[in-house]
Amino acid sequence: MKRTISLLALMLLATMIAFNGCHKVRIPAVTTAPVRDVGATACTAGGEVTADGGGEVVERGVCWGVEAAPERGGDHVSVGKGLGSFSCGIAGLAPSTTYYVRAYAVNDSGTAYGEPVAFTTLSSGNGSGGEDGGETPDDPPQVTTPQVTTAQVTNVMYDAATGGGEVIDDGGANILERGLCWGLGHDPDLAGSHVAAANTEHSTFVCGITGLTPHTTYYVRAYAMNEKGVAYGSEVCFETGEESPMVSIDSLEGLFSVSGTQQVRFSRGNLQYQAKAREWRFAENQWDYIGEGNANIGQYYGGWIDLFGWGTSGYHNIKDPHNIYYMPWHNYPNTEDVIIHYFDEVYEDNHYGFGPSTSMESPDLTGSSANYDWGVYNAISNGGNAPNLWRTLTIDEWSYLFETRMTPSGQRFAKANVNGVNGMILLPDDWSADCYELNHVNLAETGFEDNPVSASQWNLMEQHGAVFLPAAGLRYTGVSNGGWHVLLVNGFGDFGNYWSVTHHSAGCSWGLHFGEGFCGAGNYGRRFYGQSVRLVKDVR
Repeated sequence: MKRTISLLALMLLATMIAFNGCHKVRIPAVTTAPVRDVGATACTAGGEVTADGGGEVVERGVCWGVEAAPERGGDHVSVGKGLGSFSCGIAGLAPSTTYYVRAYAVNDSGTAYGEPVAFTTLSSGNGSGGEDGGETPDDPPQVTTPQVTTAQVTNVMYDAATGGGEVIDDGGANILERGLCWGLGHDPDLAGSHVAAANTEHSTFVCGITGLTPHTTYYVRAYAMNEKGVAYGSEVCFETGEESPMVSIDSLEGLFSVSGTQQVRFSRGNLQYQAKAREWRFAENQWDYIGEGNANIGQYYGGWIDLFGWGTSGYHNIKDPHNIYYMPWHNYPNTEDVIIHYFDEVYEDNHYGFGPSTSMESPDLTGSSANYDWGVYNAISNGGNAPNLWRTLTIDEWSYLFETRMTPSGQRFAKANVNGVNGMILLPDDWSADCYELNHVNLAETGFEDNPVSASQWNLMEQHGAVFLPAAGLRYTGVSNGGWHVLLVNGFGDFGNYWSVTHHSAGCSWGLHFGEGFCGAGNYGRRFYGQSVRLVKDVR
C-alpha cells in the first residue's frame, strides 16, 4: 500500500513538473542584422527579436567589441523593447579596425544574443589630402562631423516632454543617426539617457523624452552622427511639473498633447448611460458602440445609450439661475416655442438654442457652465466613481490633437478597421512607427479599409498608448409620413461625431466629424443631435 501511494505521489509530482515546465519562460530568440554604412569611426547595426520566450522583452539592442563574442556588459546601446526589428548607430570606433557586433534581447529568463557579425572600419586617411598634407584639386572633400542645433523643449509634463533639433550640416556624409540626450547634469551625451529620432529624411526632427522624475531639472542636447563621429548641439534645460494624483484612475496609458503646455489621457471607452439605473460608465472596449439602441431613449429605459445631446449631463441645481436641467436622454421635438413631450423627455426651445443656452454666463461647457460637461458633475462607475475626474475636449484641443502636435514618428492619426469596427486611431505623443506599420497616416481623405487591425494587433497598439474612436453614428429627429416626429439613428459603422465643449452659435456646437474620405475638427452640429462623447483626464 505504501509503495502504491509513493508511486502515485511520484506520478503527481512528475505531472506538476511537466505542467510547470510548459509555462517556463525561456530566453528570447534574436538575430543580428548585417552592418551597414561603415565609416572610419561609425556604422549602423541592428537585429530582430523573433520570439519573446514566453515573457516580455524588456530591453533589446546591440553590443560590440574587438573580441569575437561581445556582451551587453561591454560597449552596447539599447533600442527599445518588445518583438520586431530595430537598428541604431554605433560611434566612437577606431579606424582600420575589425569589430564584432551582436544583437541582444533581455527578458525575465536572461539575455539572448544573435550570431556575431564582423566588419572593419575604414582608414582615417580616406580623403585626408596628398603627400604634403595639403588638399589638391583632385582630392575628394574631407568628411567632418555634422553640425546640429538643439530646439527648445515643449509639452513639459511631470514625466515626459518633447524635444528636437536640426542638422544644419551633414559634414559631407550621410547622417547615420540623430536624436536627443538628456540627464541631470550638464553636457549629456550618448553614454547616458538618449533617444534616436524615427527617421533621417528631414533636417529637423522631434523626439519624445520619457521616464522623467516630477519636479526635476533636466539638461538636453541634440546629437547627430555620420561616419566621422558624433556632434552635439548646445544645451537647453527644463523642469518637469508635479504629478497629478488622479492620473492612474482607469485611463489609458498614452499621453496626448492638446496644447503646447497640456497633455491628457483618454478614457478606456466611449461614455455610456443607463436611464433606469441612473448610471454612467465607460464602454468595456475602445471599439464598443450601441448603434440602434440609442433610439430607445426615456427616463425608465433599462438599456444603455452612448449618443447624447450637447450638455445633457443631468446637472440640476435650483440655486443656479442659469440651470436648464437637461437629462442624458433628452431630444429636441420641434421648433415651436413650447415643450412637447413626444418621448416624455424633450428639449425646451428657449430662444437660445437647445441644451445649455447662450444666455448663460459661459456659452461653452466651461467655467460657470462646467457642470453641463458630462464628466464634471457625474460619477462614472468604472472611471473613479467620483465627480470632477473627467472632462470633454474643447474644439481647439481637438484641432491641436489632429493637426498641430509633434510626435517623434510624425504620425498623429489614421483611419482604420479595428476588430471589424470602423473608426479613427489616435497615436500618442511618443508613438514609434516600429510598433505597428500604419498606412496613410495624417490623411483625412482615406478610408477605414486602408488599415485592417485584428484584436490581437490592437492589444499591442493599445499597450503602447493608442486610442480608438469608433464610428458610432448619429441620433436625430425626423418626421414620419404622418407628420409625427420620430427618432432616427444611423451612420454607425460609417461615420463618427464627437462633441467638444465649445459653443458655435445659438443652436449649434463644435465637434469632431470623420468618415470614409473625410475628417475634421471644425464640424458643428445642432445641439439636440445625439453624438458620441469621449472624456479625457488632464496630466499636470
